[in-house]
Amino acid sequence: MTERLEQWAQQSPERIFLASRTAGGAWRSLTYAAAFDQVRRLASALVADVCGRWSIPLEFVDSAGILAGKRGVTTHA
Repeated sequence: MTERLEQWAQQSPERIFLASRTAGGAWRSLTYAAAFDQVRRLASALVADVCGRWSIPLEFVDSAGILAGKRGVTTHA
């Protein structure tokens, strides 16, 4: 899902992603760019929290680094 959100944030950053009415009846909206920014900030905070709990350096490690015994953050791809 994040790949699609990123795609729309790049293609149409000001397009409305979500909208809802407030209790007063006004519209409150979130653009694709703002939604993607919030998702990235939340994901970063979660990664930092987990790394802090397990004393994992906040450093990207590729597959060669993992095989060499380095510690850090990697991707699932």
